[in-house]
Amino acid sequence: MNLDDLDWQVRHYGGVSPRVVNALLRHGYVEELARAAVHRPDWFCARAAAEQLGAVGGSERAWAVLEPFVRAGWAPALEPAVDALVACGRSCEALGLTAPDGTADGDRAHARALLRAGRPDEAFELLSPHLAAGRLLPALAELTAGQGLDERVLAVLAPLAEEFRRTGGGSRHGWRVLVVQAEVLERAGRAEEAIARLGADVAARRHGPENTATRYAELLARHGRLDELHRLATGPGRFAALEVHVRALVAAGRAAEAEALLRAGVDSGRHLPLHRGLLMDLLARQGRPAEAVAVAACTFESAGDNLLQDAVLLLAELGHQEWALRLLAERSPEFAAENAHWMPSNRWWLLGELGRGREALAEVGTADLDPVERACTVVALLTADDRFEEAIALIPSCTDRTAEAAGTVAVRLIERGRPVEALALIPDLTAQRAESDRRWAAWRGSDAL
Repeated sequence: MNLDDLDWQVRHYGGVSPRVVNALLRHGYVEELARAAVHRPDWFCARAAAEQLGAVGGSERAWAVLEPFVRAGWAPALEPAVDALVACGRSCEALGLTAPDGTADGDRAHARALLRAGRPDEAFELLSPHLAAGRLLPALAELTAGQGLDERVLAVLAPLAEEFRRTGGGSRHGWRVLVVQAEVLERAGRAEEAIARLGADVAARRHGPENTATRYAELLARHGRLDELHRLATGPGRFAALEVHVRALVAAGRAAEAEALLRAGVDSGRHLPLHRGLLMDLLARQGRPAEAVAVAACTFESAGDNLLQDAVLLLAELGHQEWALRLLAERSPEFAAENAHWMPSNRWWLLGELGRGREALAEVGTADLDPVERACTVVALLTADDRFEEAIALIPSCTDRTAEAAGTVAVRLIERGRPVEALALIPDLTAQRAESDRRWAAWRGSDAL
């Protein structure tokens, strides 16, 4: 097991990609995931298999999947391994896997083991030096969830939150204490206090890179505070809260109010892309696709804030592929030329979805495409038509994108009940990493020219 390969996998979504792993999970192929995790080896497979096995009482098997990664020194395996061992009643072994080392990641892993082993005093003592910096605040909330420690966590958070509110400074992660405090207050049954505190923070514009207004809007929505949510969505916090408000109104059976709110935003002439895009989505999902298209149509030839591709994808999602094709076909030659980087590929994809792959393949054959792009497109179209042997034979022609092409075929094979063949198609981590290195070297070489 090569740790550099595993690190590359996480950074580049390589190996058995999350897309393929999710397809395996959707179709219940946990055993295949577990085997691939060990035999390839592959971290995404291991993580997913261990989680699924643990959820159905298979903690011993989850540990068996994770153990090779732990023994190899792969740090991300420590926390799920701790959970698996504790679930097996092997708390002492879980504690032995981790050790406090003064780093945020190392101390977090050991604190998890201490908490799972029922030793909260030591866990809090270990985490305390890191909390003022803010980075481990979400971890504190996550690790203590459901363990009856909420009041103790709140006692730790209170002075940190007040200090941030007073100074507005501290570390670059310090702002997280505001949303973490609200989260723990809510789960402790003190939602009113959470709403009051986070609402005051939003009003005072206390936030970091993540806008606290979004978290506040979600908090209001969870507790049915739609009047307050409306004020937020139509006031200074509207950009962060509008979509949350619309979803909450629809969930409450008040879609007409959501529509009126969005139409008012469109008619006002301000913030058009936000309101218009949400209105298009709302109408389409309410079974009114013609009105949805009409709302967005005025943007379909514009250079900025264009909703054409959004409309195409939305219509396709809702089963209106023919309509989506018409929208593309109706564009002016000038617009089509300026958007040749995405319009043809979207058209070919839609044709494939409609079972018209041969028509798409004929167009691809005459299109001005890079050879690798052409090969990848043909692989996708053949796969959509279940012409697996032809698609697989063409994968080597995808040159530096063979892993991507193999993943496309693999997902379809999984959907057709052929998971073993799907996994066998995917190059191992070492091969994928070498392919990636060649691609980047070629790119740097061409850029230097």
